[in-house]
Amino acid sequence: MKIAVNQLGLAAYIKMNGATLESVEGKTFLFESEKSVGEWRVAYNNSCCMRHDALVCELRFFLKAS
Repeated sequence: MKIAVNQLGLAAYIKMNGATLESVEGKTFLFESEKSVGEWRVAYNNSCCMRHDALVCELRFFLKAS
């Protein structure tokens, strides 16, 4: 099935875990996947990847503040 994702961290996670990136339209990544977007979101939320992404965003705040 085709799934559309516009969250960069989630898109990277999906690609990293074997889904095929079909195209990018604007800010939306289109994948061919056997899993639904909801299934990917749950897997991503339970992964260390999401924690990493959240920490990168948090640390970016310090760079903007200085």
